[in-house]
Amino acid sequence: MKRLQLKHLFIGICLCFVIISFNIVSSSAQSLENTYPPTYHSSLIFSDIAAVNIARPSEDYISQAKANSNKGELYVIARLMEPHITTDTEGQWETLENGDHVWRVKIVGKHAKALALHFDRFNLPRGSRLYVYDEDRTQLLGGYNEKDSNGDKEYSIGLILGESVIVEYVAPSMFSKGEKKAILNEEVATPDFVISKVAYIFRGVEDLQMIKDLGDCESCEVNVNCPEGDNWQLQKRGVARIYVVAGYQAGWCSGTLINNLANDGTPYFLTAHHCGESSSSSDFNQWKFYFNYEYSGCSNSNLVASNHTVTGCSVKALGNMTGGSDFLLLQLNQAPNNSWNPIYCGWRRDNTAPTSGVGIHHPSGDAKKISAYTNTLTTTTYPYGNCASNAHWEIADWAQTTTNRGVTEGGSSGSALFDQNGYIIGTLTGGAANCSYPHDDYYGKLYYHWDQNGTSSDKQLKPWLDPNNTGNTSCPMYDPNNPNNPDNPDNPDNPDNPDNPDNPDNPGGGGNGGNGNCYKINQTSGGTLTLYRCNTSGYVSGNNGYGDLAKANYFSKNSNTEYVANLTVGVGDISGNGSIQFCVWANNNGTPGNLLGSKTVSLSEVSSRSYIDNNGGSEYASYNRRYTCYFDRGIAVSGNFFAGVILPTGGSFALITNTDGDSQNTAWEMNSDSEWDSYDNTWGISLSHVIIPEICNSPYISSSIEETNSANDVWIYPNPTANDITVHIPSANMLQTPVKLYDIAGKQLNIEQDIRTDKVILHLSSLSSGIYFININIDNQTITRKISLIK
Repeated sequence: MKRLQLKHLFIGICLCFVIISFNIVSSSAQSLENTYPPTYHSSLIFSDIAAVNIARPSEDYISQAKANSNKGELYVIARLMEPHITTDTEGQWETLENGDHVWRVKIVGKHAKALALHFDRFNLPRGSRLYVYDEDRTQLLGGYNEKDSNGDKEYSIGLILGESVIVEYVAPSMFSKGEKKAILNEEVATPDFVISKVAYIFRGVEDLQMIKDLGDCESCEVNVNCPEGDNWQLQKRGVARIYVVAGYQAGWCSGTLINNLANDGTPYFLTAHHCGESSSSSDFNQWKFYFNYEYSGCSNSNLVASNHTVTGCSVKALGNMTGGSDFLLLQLNQAPNNSWNPIYCGWRRDNTAPTSGVGIHHPSGDAKKISAYTNTLTTTTYPYGNCASNAHWEIADWAQTTTNRGVTEGGSSGSALFDQNGYIIGTLTGGAANCSYPHDDYYGKLYYHWDQNGTSSDKQLKPWLDPNNTGNTSCPMYDPNNPNNPDNPDNPDNPDNPDNPDNPDNPGGGGNGGNGNCYKINQTSGGTLTLYRCNTSGYVSGNNGYGDLAKANYFSKNSNTEYVANLTVGVGDISGNGSIQFCVWANNNGTPGNLLGSKTVSLSEVSSRSYIDNNGGSEYASYNRRYTCYFDRGIAVSGNFFAGVILPTGGSFALITNTDGDSQNTAWEMNSDSEWDSYDNTWGISLSHVIIPEICNSPYISSSIEETNSANDVWIYPNPTANDITVHIPSANMLQTPVKLYDIAGKQLNIEQDIRTDKVILHLSSLSSGIYFININIDNQTITRKISLIK
């Protein structure tokens, strides 16, 4: 990468900047929240920044968009222009006084009200940061880091008010501060992002510009925190404004988090199909969902425009506006953070007309509003299109309430209609209502959304909101922050809660593990998987020029005597003809002690039996490579212990490592002098190895894949899985080997299979998350394995 050396001397000026309190949107990960671009405190602040100019959309396009602001269609606010900006093609590299390398570019759209950035892909290496801000440095988005990386999926960042934005990328510091030196694997050291489009926003942000007392909506609208909203403070927490991307345009819609009868917090989000009928799968990855976007009180002041934003979603089901009831069920790419206090709203799917209720929405993209109805609704057919007959509720009159007579507008589309008991019973398609004529709005019925738009699962709410086919006609709301709700699976008193001591699936409770026998200790969730090279040669987590002999993780468990049945490890590097020893060590006052047991496996065996775990946790497939070593007899452990590998002498091996996970600073190594030391001490790095032991209550039981001494070894992977799972028997012709799948109730399931010579791939996309059992008949022997499906 070409970098320009800094030509200016640091002048030592301390600059202070005010960040506007309505920070419009920021990263959903927010791991670097409240940090600032380093150029804010550098002499580079005074340097010119290379600019890329974005053309203004034609006046005809803008005029047409403003003229077509009716409900029943997307409320368009922007045209997406195509600059194609990367760190290699535009902008400039510069070096800061402390040696950090930064890349900056300025993007200008003359006379724009705001700008937003759209990426074809968005991958940031560990240790890097990316910021987006305005020239006055009064608005700042970021810093974004590796936790915001989106793999090959599209991404978006915005909005920034005004006609220009500055993008600043800060390259990672390549060396650690410890006694030994490590270099981040070059596979992820280079930023991988393309700004493929920039949204030129020409309306719909007037509320943020503070140009007038009101936002962009009509004057009769009622803020959700007026007295009319007093009884709807729970439901409002599920409502969000949607920044919709549809090809080369963007706009506003509204929608609502919705609960399912499994009560499991799956981030389903309900809106209108006409909001996304022109959106592709790549567009959906760039949709943004703004939660808690509202005024703090009843007046149009003290706007709470928080950074509570989720980027990206996928479509689960829809009912077309033409011939259907106009619904769109999405699953957000990330669940809203519990600190945002979200609510997954309840619903009712019977066809009983509500007697009163409210709509909660974002008219014209403005702050959250509430509109009330007090007359029993009637069934009707939407009169402004070709929707299905009798698929809608009609609001004949919006009610005059204490504050005003709230209605709906463009941008309210897709918002939920609640009945007198707080249940969602419909979604807004459109209508004629406005402040001058507060009548005749139409909501697609949840009754019709349920199963009447078609027979397949992608046309119905039913398989998603009732995954266990209970047949219930209503569902309560789900509050992930309320453990006292008896319907909440996080409630310790709920018998389905895995932490309940009476739950037989609880390894520390009445049972002994995941199937009554075993459980896994996983320290790799929530962090970033990577692989460090050494400054000399080799890898930090494996064979290297420093002569390290072994690698291990520390694991904490109760004092019960249990057995380590197997170790699953992340394979970062493997070569040569040596052997690797998989080990379990006793805990000796916080350091690895006596060797309790081990198994030696050739590097060729590890290489041939490794597999890619699609649920591994990294967007880079090479970091999801796994191998499982099965001990001939479970290794007894009582209390805390260490597990890991003795490195080969005739080849090379390295483990994948995890940073910022659930258990930091658990990695240890045996140095060349045979002394154990923690990574934090020798490398100055806080991390864990990807080592996952499975603990059983018997030395002869494993709930996963067993490695036997017979020719008919059975390999099942990945487990858990999100979609497909492979059954691999190397010595068998799978055409001759019956493989059956059963649910937890023992019912055999008819699942599509892809049969190969020695493998069967089971396609599980049609199933709900849960526990299933694979039954294999081979050599007059029946083998049963438990699998977990997690979506």
